Amino acid sequence: MKDNGKASTYIAQFRTLQSRVNWNDAAFAFHFRKGLPSRITDQLTLTGQRLKMLQQLINRTIELNNCYHDKV
Repeated sequence: MKDNGKASTYIAQFRTLQSRVNWNDAAFAFHFRKGLPSRITDQLTLTGQRLKMLQQLINRTIELNNCYHDKV
């Protein structure tokens, strides 16, 4: 995800790639998080959130991304 990009675009692209591989949820969450910009991963770290389930991570990413774009 580009640093100023929209989470919805990244999520859609990730879901497309997700359908092509057979990984468990923890692996998907790990790789999803690796693709996030530091402005989001920093917030996840600051709040102590260690989200292991992909859907939880996606939901929190959307929330943080919306807060960022509301400020910009």
